[in-house]
Amino acid sequence: MTLRRSRQRGLVVLSLLLLLALVGLITGTSLWFTRAELWAAGRARSESQAAYTAAAGLRHALAVLAVDVDWEALLDLSPAALSSVERPGPWLIGDGGWVDFPGPPFGYEVRIVPPAALSNAPDTILVHSNATAVRGASLTAIASLARAPAAYAPAALVLAGGGIEVEPSAYHRVALRGSKDMSALGANTVAVEVAAMEAAQEAGVRIDGSTLDTVRMFDVRRFAARSGLPSTDPAGASFPRESPLLGAIRLASGVLSHLAGVGVVVVEGPLEIRGPVDLEGVLLVAGELRLSGEPCRVAGMVWAHDVAFAAGCTFEADGGVVRAADEMLRMPRLPILTSFGRNGRRLQSGGRGVRP
Repeated sequence: MTLRRSRQRGLVVLSLLLLLALVGLITGTSLWFTRAELWAAGRARSESQAAYTAAAGLRHALAVLAVDVDWEALLDLSPAALSSVERPGPWLIGDGGWVDFPGPPFGYEVRIVPPAALSNAPDTILVHSNATAVRGASLTAIASLARAPAAYAPAALVLAGGGIEVEPSAYHRVALRGSKDMSALGANTVAVEVAAMEAAQEAGVRIDGSTLDTVRMFDVRRFAARSGLPSTDPAGASFPRESPLLGAIRLASGVLSHLAGVGVVVVEGPLEIRGPVDLEGVLLVAGELRLSGEPCRVAGMVWAHDVAFAAGCTFEADGGVVRAADEMLRMPRLPILTSFGRNGRRLQSGGRGVRP
């Protein structure tokens, strides 16, 4: 009897050991699968983080490019391709290069594809944004950059570095009318108080209605030189009222007796207009614009470093006028993303830009 009980106890112990071994095997297998799933999920998350970091690099690069960027200057890594030489961003220009975003091991570096590998599409350039994330994840986002289809016209009046000076005699006789959306002219038509205008002293401001906002810069003087137009002395320029079509003209800095007509006027430096102004189009001034005569009206866009009013004037944002001016002389344009892909594979494309 005692021997039989001993055998039974032995079988019970063996069964328990086998059961424990089976439970351990199941638990170990479950832990292994859980670990594998966590590792896969973590890997996917780190790859997604690298993808978003690479996209941030592209967006950063796009944000620091100058309006109407010169692709040749960009390929030559010239500061002329940037909106701010002091802050070159992720491009390998000046102090640019690797950017920690938001911090190690996250980061990106934006490089231009060698000219031999560029797309055959005109006015397009390819860039790579190489990014890293946790767990050694890395990803290369590839994008093509082009220029926006429409001319860059943020508002009726744009100050590209200076402020507004208003003489007491012109107080309450200066008005800016328009809206943020140039195609929706009249939706928010409102006159700007002079006090709000005088507050616009920071470099690069947009004034439309009661809104002050930042704008993207471009070099008017360089734009004038690249336009191919002959330079005319303002003292010898004539704008007869019976022939309103100006077309596109380029002026040296100086003094105009008056300005009237329809078209584009590009000025290489400061300009003073002492007589009446009645312009439908775009006036680009690489310096101070001083308005001393009345009546004064501009429909379209005025872009200047700063403006001084010795007389009243009205500026009206008009998208149709800007588009007509663009047909006379191609206006500066914002650089945009036209396609986006990852690790050599194009994911999206479109003529009006995409969101990576």
